[in-house]
Amino acid sequence: MRFFYGIGWLVFLAANLFKLNHLPGGDLMLLFSGLLLLLHALISLFIKPRLYITLSLGYCVVAMAVWLFIWRILYWPGAWSVLFVFILFVVSYCIVGLIRSEFLKPLSGLVFILALAGFRSMFVPAHVFYRNYQMNTLFNSNYISKHYYPWYNYSWFLHLAGEKEGALKAINRAEINAEYMYQSFHEQADSINLKLIRQMKDSLAQQNWKTFNRMHL
Repeated sequence: MRFFYGIGWLVFLAANLFKLNHLPGGDLMLLFSGLLLLLHALISLFIKPRLYITLSLGYCVVAMAVWLFIWRILYWPGAWSVLFVFILFVVSYCIVGLIRSEFLKPLSGLVFILALAGFRSMFVPAHVFYRNYQMNTLFNSNYISKHYYPWYNYSWFLHLAGEKEGALKAINRAEINAEYMYQSFHEQADSINLKLIRQMKDSLAQQNWKTFNRMHL
């Protein structure tokens, strides 16, 4: 059982490094790590549940916290539903722990921290996640200085948050990088994407701010 738990965390940490460095396979590794942690938690619920119910519920809280994090950094809809399930496990852990007087200090502290972090994360806008995770200058300085795609996505998330000025600045940077890519490599795809970026820039600059729709590059 501990094998699933340990491997799950190792894959999760490796997946984050892959994501930060824009290496392929990071998303799949995140999903695989989440499945391993969830599998470990669910199996532990059915192995001598009367003896290990508090510990098993604690593992479920940890697994759902990881899934909530995955949901946010992959920008999937429905994160509030995941938070609801997460809170159910937190409440169950607290109730069972009180009834059985089996609060495990290290695990209980982790559950408390994860509960606060999970709830707080729901009030962090997507563009903040994207900026800190996908455009981190420590790992991505070369990537964001030359590529247009991250700036294009960043402008979209800023648009969703109603940050018009920031979205315009981001789309301007996307245009500059797209021009650089096209002039450097003369790829037809870069030329097409440059035209799309300029269309989005015009849409953002006009009065029809609320009708702006992102075109996929």
